[in-house]
Amino acid sequence: WSLQRAQHGEQPFWAALGLASMIGQIGLPGGGVGYGYASLGGVGAPLNLGKSPGMSQLAKPIDSFIPVARIADMLLNPGAPYSYEGQTRTYPDIRLVYWAGGNPYHHHQDLNRLARAWTRPETIIVQDPMFTATAQRADIVLPANTSIERNDIAGNKRCDFIFAMHRAIDPVGQARSDFAIFDEIAGKLGVGERFNEGRDEMGWL
Repeated sequence: WSLQRAQHGEQPFWAALGLASMIGQIGLPGGGVGYGYASLGGVGAPLNLGKSPGMSQLAKPIDSFIPVARIADMLLNPGAPYSYEGQTRTYPDIRLVYWAGGNPYHHHQDLNRLARAWTRPETIIVQDPMFTATAQRADIVLPANTSIERNDIAGNKRCDFIFAMHRAIDPVGQARSDFAIFDEIAGKLGVGERFNEGRDEMGWL
């Protein structure tokens, strides 16, 4: 994660895969390439004392979705049918992309195809604390602040607690919290009260 959160952050991971391929280590016992072993198989996880607290996801008014790996297919083939989990659905005609969280130029399987698809929408908005490869290809970038620039709460799947995160520094430049960005957009769209339910950021925390 730390290597990814910088300019050209995709490259160390591609380089590791490329190196393993060049020296013939793919598919051999003890060879290959892997990332994030500490997060696999419960390594380092303490005894689970119960379910961690959470919030209900509630009902979503829109049931249309696609697997994230099909973003290029969707943008290149509006109106085409596709199958997912036993259902046949239809790709929508997307004119505007609002991407908050994630970096498709880091995890998509065919970057050349994604680059072609990325030119089809009329507008692309990216909300991210880092100037990722995806943000560099956006028409509008909304700078979200980092975890050290906001008050928040955090959970950890390896323990049964939630943690208070106190802001360490003021937001840099024009960066704002994700909540503040969404709240202002909701207000401009006339649905601010439906979004924030009368509470500010600290009220939700």
